[in-house]
Amino acid sequence: MKKVFSVMLAVLMTAALALSFSGCGGNSQQETKDIDLEKLHQDVIAAYGEGYTANMAIDAATLETVYGISEDLYDECIAETAMISAQTDFFIALKAKDGKAEEMKTALEKAKEAIVASAFYPANQVKVQSTQVIVHGDYGFVFVLGYPENLNEEDEEAMRAAYDAENQKAADVIESYFK
Repeated sequence: MKKVFSVMLAVLMTAALALSFSGCGGNSQQETKDIDLEKLHQDVIAAYGEGYTANMAIDAATLETVYGISEDLYDECIAETAMISAQTDFFIALKAKDGKAEEMKTALEKAKEAIVASAFYPANQVKVQSTQVIVHGDYGFVFVLGYPENLNEEDEEAMRAAYDAENQKAADVIESYFK
């Protein structure tokens, strides 16, 4: 009887220990990893090579007046757009200030709307529909990047799929930092 009790106690203690570890693991997904935005940015650029055309910095004043992203929302910011107005490439990466993650997310969604609304060339109107917003804890991104090879401009659905595939390169780089 004593041996059975000891075995049962050991099993219960093992189960309790396992549950306590799994409880800790569940909470870690809520926390934001601390990442190097500049390295992530360089990795996004590398994913596109010479096809990365969002190479003109967007200053803080423009970021706020045109895209609605104010400096009081972020501690770190990388914001770029294409130098040529016929190109719609954008890349904005932010690290929110403490307690500002939800406001940052809302601002990024509004920035996406501004990017979509700013496309005045017909071909770009299809491309900007591929604009993505990704948020991981205190980090947020809005971007539309890349130009597919052999783009069939006669087929809007095919164009959208091609732009989605191009934009996915940046999404994959960003997601790799949060695994």
